[in-house]
Amino acid sequence: MKNKLKIIIENLKKEETEEIKKIEKQYGGASERYEKLIELLKKYKNKKPTQKEIIKLEKELLCWGNIAFCCRGMPNGKKCPMRDTLLEIIGWSQKKFENYKNKCGEIFLKWER
Repeated sequence: MKNKLKIIIENLKKEETEEIKKIEKQYGGASERYEKLIELLKKYKNKKPTQKEIIKLEKELLCWGNIAFCCRGMPNGKKCPMRDTLLEIIGWSQKKFENYKNKCGEIFLKWER
């Protein structure tokens, strides 16, 4: 997990490029958000968050406030440091996230019928 954490932190730092500048211009404060992600990764490096903390993190970090509504990850989906940070904190792999998304979709379709 330490290597994965190190890679995520390095990637977050690398993304302080043109894309970040565009986001900062459009939304303001992107660098501060990335610093917060790094801070959260360090905080939960050796500590698993409680369910209450996970819900709070989802609302704080994610566009829609819930992992079920997040965009799909790489390689076929969007790159999202907020989602990837949350997945790392809660210990979910990309595969587990994809399975969760599929299950949510199945439940939704059953509910709609």
